[in-house]
Amino acid sequence: MAAAVAFIATLTGCNSSTGTISRDPVSYIKITGINQELTAQIDGGALFALVASKGSVSVQVPPGKHRIKIMQGAEVIVDRVFMVSDLQSLELPVQR
Repeated sequence: MAAAVAFIATLTGCNSSTGTISRDPVSYIKITGINQELTAQIDGGALFALVASKGSVSVQVPPGKHRIKIMQGAEVIVDRVFMVSDLQSLELPVQR
């Protein structure tokens, strides 16, 4: 009987696990006040559309210092440098 209990205790001890879960650092900017078709560019990257029907758009960015340009056609209407930290959300209103 004692041998069976020791055997079961050994099996349950082998099933435990430890560890940590890591994630990539991430931040967001929320562009609000979009009432017309606009385009945006972050850190000189590819242009992307800001759709007026949504009213706001959330964009994932890595933590750190960034520059965003928001354009209506060829005219730059927002040119802003901002800094975000890990898990931070920053709201950026577009006022035109």
